[in-house]
Amino acid sequence: NLNIPKKSQKSNLNGDLNGKILKSNFKLNFIHNKDKIKVNNFFFRDKDLSFDSEGFFKFKPFFSISLTSKIKNINSDLIKNLDIENLFKFKNLIKKINSDNKLIFEDQKFGRNLINSLNIKTNLAYGRLNVTKNLFISKSELTCNSNINLLDDFPILYLNCFLNSPNKKEFLKNFKIDYKNKDEYLNLNIQANLNILNNKINFDKIELNNNYKATIEDLKYYKLSFENILFDENFIKIFDLSKIRNFILEII
Repeated sequence: NLNIPKKSQKSNLNGDLNGKILKSNFKLNFIHNKDKIKVNNFFFRDKDLSFDSEGFFKFKPFFSISLTSKIKNINSDLIKNLDIENLFKFKNLIKKINSDNKLIFEDQKFGRNLINSLNIKTNLAYGRLNVTKNLFISKSELTCNSNINLLDDFPILYLNCFLNSPNKKEFLKNFKIDYKNKDEYLNLNIQANLNILNNKINFDKIELNNNYKATIEDLKYYKLSFENILFDENFIKIFDLSKIRNFILEII
């Protein structure tokens, strides 16, 4: 259903749109002029994904998207079933899209989710994707900056991540790992690059608590452990909690 008030001007149309796609419901308010469509109060509701958004779609001088979205609910199976390899087949479309997006998630289930809050900022231009991710697990904070050229034949994801935890024992408890030492902090910096399609990783640097820096031999050991435990299937499977637990148990 599209509703445009009679008082709306041709050069600056405004109105609201609501409808259903399969079993998903959506609704939004918009203002349209010759250069862009501004979207307000956009909500999308589905049993597997619900979010609210606002932002704009710009058409001149080139097509670009800018949206801020708050995730209300998401079924993790949606992420597990993503086909990354199929995404890279649409290079002609990817290079035409420019976007600045923000994704915000706050746990509303009183600790039932591993992640308490998540804030992701993405910038896509000419196939190069830059991502800044900030998430909290209990009182521990993980910040990751990454970039990748989606137009490459074998895209490489470059990562620089920092983990700060005031209590290592409590942090590991989230992964069902019993760590004996109490009141031990955890500060970790990892720099690495991942070959998304070939299931390979190289660690450039690993530093822990300002008193440990991984040697070349250490980095090779972490590489083999990561590829054998976490990266034995595909990129999405890296985020499987059971695999993360097994990897942590292997290296601590």
